[in-house]
Amino acid sequence: MKKNFGDHSANERTFLAWIRTGIAIMAFGFLVEKFTLFLDYIGIVFEKNPQSNARFFDPFVPWMGFIFMALGVIAILVASARFYWNAKQIDSESLFVAEKAWMNVLLGILIGLAGLVLAFLVGKNILFSAESP
Repeated sequence: MKKNFGDHSANERTFLAWIRTGIAIMAFGFLVEKFTLFLDYIGIVFEKNPQSNARFFDPFVPWMGFIFMALGVIAILVASARFYWNAKQIDSESLFVAEKAWMNVLLGILIGLAGLVLAFLVGKNILFSAESP
């Protein structure tokens, strides 16, 4: 059996959870790419011309999808680096004081900001559709 097997197993489970999260973020980015279909539906519900709403958001929606896909890739890369660093720390006899948690915090902030921008786009579209007669 491998030395510190429990710690290595926990490290691997965390790594796999991050991989799943990265894949989910990338899938969400793909969904956002197809977001104009949802915007068209909102336009139909509010009895607006669906093409006028979709044209307003065309420059933003593909970029938001790309940003989420890129954040998913970054999450997987950060997870891989953290897995490697943690595996080295588990096997080391010395104590490590410096934690690389700033990467996780930065990634969380970036995903949160991208979500806020996407929420703003949806809210603006709903308000834009509701105001016009």
